[in-house]
Amino acid sequence: MKILLYGCTDVLAFNYDPSANTDNGLCEQVEIGCMDENYLEFNPINNKKIIVCVLLKLFLVVMMKGALNYNPSLIQMMNLVSII
Repeated sequence: MKILLYGCTDVLAFNYDPSANTDNGLCEQVEIGCMDENYLEFNPINNKKIIVCVLLKLFLVVMMKGALNYNPSLIQMMNLVSII
């Protein structure tokens, strides 16, 4: 008699369970992206982290002309384009 071990049996799924021998229908697709909510690229459905998140939310304020902390020298140093 075979013991049923339920789990995700899709080797490409995020939650693949190598010990499972019976699929439970709950496999999750791998979603690669920024998992740090301090960045603009953050997406709550991501479950596999990319190495670099680029656009820090803080920079948006620094880049906006007319903002209290607008800093054109920082923008030039980082080789960015200011937002009008």
